[in-house]
Amino acid sequence: MRLNDGATRIFVNTYGKNEEDVTSEFKELMQYINETREEVACRSKSPRIREIHKRLEQIRSNEEVGVRWMQEWEEKLKIKKEAKKEGMEEGLRKGREEGREEGREEGREEGLEEGIEVGIKALIISSLDFDVSDEIIISKLMELFHLTEEEARERISRYRKNV
Repeated sequence: MRLNDGATRIFVNTYGKNEEDVTSEFKELMQYINETREEVACRSKSPRIREIHKRLEQIRSNEEVGVRWMQEWEEKLKIKKEAKKEGMEEGLRKGREEGREEGREEGREEGLEEGIEVGIKALIISSLDFDVSDEIIISKLMELFHLTEEEARERISRYRKNV
């Protein structure tokens, strides 16, 4: 993987299986990383691993370092919680905006449909008031509102009851 930042990074699987390709000290280090305990460090033949463990124990036993570590851990936890909260709020805000837009679009569509239906009803009732034949009304409904003949007949039947 190229990061193009000038640094060299090595990725190591501490549970790797190709033991013949690494030194015994490297294998012991991987075991120590996996099981950071006194017994593992003491079993090691490497003075470097024992020194790493000694320094790690010093750091662990230093109350000031422990307090700083806890403060950093708490700060990181706080940052994560704030980021999660901000993310949730942003998601809710965007969801509401999308919901409102969808609602407006649905409202426009429903309003248009209702308006068309009002127009169909008005045409039928006024035509029937002037004794216009069903065939002419059907023709006008098909022309103006793009209804099929069957839809036009159904509407005439429905709105004839209002006359």
